[in-house]
Parts: sequence; C-alpha cells; structure tokens
Amino acid sequence: MNAVALTDTSNMHGAHEFYLSCKSEGLTPILGTEIYIESELDPSLQHKLVLLAKSLSGYRNIIELVSQANLENAGGKAFIRFEDMKKLKEKQKDLEMVCLSADITGEIAYYILTGQSEEKILKRI
Repeated sequence: MNAVALTDTSNMHGAHEFYLSCKSEGLTPILGTEIYIESELDPSLQHKLVLLAKSLSGYRNIIELVSQANLENAGGKAFIRFEDMKKLKEKQKDLEMVCLSADITGEIAYYILTGQSEEKILKRI
C-alpha cells in the first residue's frame, strides 16, 4: 500500500504524529475523523459518519466540523447535524472531503435496518 488513513473518533488528536510518521515511511497520509451526526429519523440518536480529507482545504473543513461538534456538546457526545455540513458547503464550491456511511451504526445502515423505503434511503445518501 502507498496510502493509509487515520480516523480518530470525534477528534483529530493523532493527525500530526500520524502525518509525520507516514511521510517518514514514504506513505501518503489520509487524514479524517469518524464523527457522529444527528439522525434525521430520530433526533435523539447520533450515527457514525466517516469524513476523509481530499486536500488541505478538506482537512480544514473537517477540523471546523469537529471543533464545532466538541464546542457545542461540551461534556457530552460530540456530534454534528446535517445542516452544519450544508452551511459549510454554502461557503465553498467543494468541501474537498470524502464522506463514508460508516459501519453498521451509520445512518444508511439504520435506514435499511428500520425498513425505510428505497426512495428515502437514496434521498439520504
């Protein structure tokens, strides 16, 4: 492999050391986070979402979202809302991030497991 990713949960504390280690080994570092996002179906739930930076701009966008999540939810589970990403998107043409639906605790899996319609699932994707 010539690239490897690191996705701390709800933070990016390991990014600097990871970046330096990858560079020293000739690997391309992919920086990101696994963050919680408020469920559209049930606001009392938060689902995992993986964000990976495609560029320095994407890295900065992820830092902005993670910082916002931690500041707004101090002492609790840090999470964002879909609207937070939409607001960030309004400021720029491209967020320069790859967004993955995460594991079985992700929102897309939740939609499938709770029997949501294919139309609803595709709309959320």
